[in-house]
Amino acid sequence: MRTFASSTPTELELRLRTIGEGAALWLRRRRNSGGPGFSFCEHALVPVELNATTCGIELWVMLGLPLSSAERTQWVDHLQSFQNPRTGLVADPTWKNRQAAGNDSRLRDGDTFFTMTSSAALEALGTHFRHPIAYLAKENAGTLSQRTDWIGGCHHPYTVGDYGRLILANLRLGVPGAESQWLWLNKALHEQQDSATGLWPSGGVTAPFTPSINRTFHMLRSSWNLSQEPYSLPERMVDSCLAACEDDSFYGWESGFACNDLDLAIVAYSAAQWTSHRIEELRQWAVRRLPMLLAVWKTDGGFTFYHERAMEIHGGIRMSGGGSESDMWGTLMYLGAIKMMTNLAYPELPVPWAFSRVHAVSGGAKP
Repeated sequence: MRTFASSTPTELELRLRTIGEGAALWLRRRRNSGGPGFSFCEHALVPVELNATTCGIELWVMLGLPLSSAERTQWVDHLQSFQNPRTGLVADPTWKNRQAAGNDSRLRDGDTFFTMTSSAALEALGTHFRHPIAYLAKENAGTLSQRTDWIGGCHHPYTVGDYGRLILANLRLGVPGAESQWLWLNKALHEQQDSATGLWPSGGVTAPFTPSINRTFHMLRSSWNLSQEPYSLPERMVDSCLAACEDDSFYGWESGFACNDLDLAIVAYSAAQWTSHRIEELRQWAVRRLPMLLAVWKTDGGFTFYHERAMEIHGGIRMSGGGSESDMWGTLMYLGAIKMMTNLAYPELPVPWAFSRVHAVSGGAKP
């Protein structure tokens, strides 16, 4: 296990400011000077692609970098151009010929997960999609309840953690039936929550908790944290996070990576917005964990998805060669995780960047 020195609040505040400034410089180098796109990392397999650009735009807004009206319009037009008018889903032609897992329909018709991340980037710019998400517009709350996947990961059209935001996109466009779908979804979230652990799905949560922490992160990020509905069982969520956080097989230096670290941070932080249950234990865990997350920061100014190397494949798409260089997803996720952990550990300490829209956190008041 790699060990790291703790920082005093004053030293930490300086460190956070240095990280924010370094990430801004790194992000500027990733921006394509000839257009609105970003590169995923210094040695990305394709210099400009949608997956990198959604992260880049989110990071730009999070870090508070200047954005002119003309640049904002260019970025909005660029993101909206990837939406398939027929399906409403996002399809990016730069994914072709780099697909590690064959899925022609996802390349042709669009991908649910990347549609969700594009929606978040558009929201960061203050707008949304032009076209409705067609497959959801054809459903009603009854058929949606039968199709919903409460267990699967990304890229499935009925994975609730991804399509929740897309229902909200349809609602903003005034799509008939979207409001009833949104109301059903938030009711179903309560019904599917495991009563013993506060995680998802009901009755299907066993130790180790990491897979269920990951599912819970998806529920919060793309659905419940957007609805601002009062949480059920936040105390049980806290208990589960404190039980999970001691498992080095998932959260140690050698085994950790951005998804695991962010998922646990966002579930713990979100639950802490609604309860003070075991808050001192949660704070002490954050104090111990924060130096480990800070140590992922690289000399080039950003963060790697894995602790020592960049993300290689995402959703079956080859992103990079996996070198020791910062990448978009690592930087976006670790900046979010560090902000949450700092807020838990040192609530009085300012963090010089905002939350991203794709990793939304509820601002609800504690009961």
